[in-house]
Amino acid sequence: VKISTTTDTSVPLLVKTPGNEILLAATGSGKVLVGGMHLDAKLNISGSDTSKLISAAGTSRGVAFYVSASGETFVSGNIIMQQAEPRLFFSNSVGTGLGYLGYNSSDNIIVQNNTSNKHIVFKTNDNGTIKEGLRLDGAVPEVVVNQNGASGDNNTLVDFRVESDDNTHMLFVDGGENKVGINTSAPPEAFSVVGNISGSGTLQNVGATLLGNNLNVSGSTVMESLTANNITNVGLYSG
Repeated sequence: VKISTTTDTSVPLLVKTPGNEILLAATGSGKVLVGGMHLDAKLNISGSDTSKLISAAGTSRGVAFYVSASGETFVSGNIIMQQAEPRLFFSNSVGTGLGYLGYNSSDNIIVQNNTSNKHIVFKTNDNGTIKEGLRLDGAVPEVVVNQNGASGDNNTLVDFRVESDDNTHMLFVDGGENKVGINTSAPPEAFSVVGNISGSGTLQNVGATLLGNNLNVSGSTVMESLTANNITNVGLYSG
């Protein structure tokens, strides 16, 4: 079957329903229409807002892909982006770029928010409640854990924990109790360390110091005042 025309504005092929609705049409300018008179591209498909405009299915697996008139795109399977620097871009309703997810030329994964003073937020489902786990704060250049606390619509996971090879709580911030612990899962004070502490330089303390065991000092110890029940030492100097 050969259908031809001499003008771009003509419609040499037109198939309609008994109700006069367009099923299929072809224009002289090389455009094909399915379901309506939408003419923005070479292939134009129209339908109601609830219609699936394009659908692809396998013999045994069912629908693998469809595009609906409401703007929804469904994929059952993997999406392969083949490009030197593949990226998935996001924009608002007027086309302004909001950010992207992709790779750069150094093969690093990039998560970028282009909106000024806005954030990148990671959330998860905690026993049925969506909570924030980590925030890259664009308004104040910080990496923030537990920014919103445990209340409100944007409540967070509260605690922060770093593991070592043999310790699940090598560093632990108990957000609910406002305490920080090293080598402990239950810090009893605002800052608690289980194990030896080694340092260089000056250790300055404002307030009382309570020792539950020995204090070993290599060098001089300078104190403005000292109150103790029992001191055993050699060369104690009070300045």
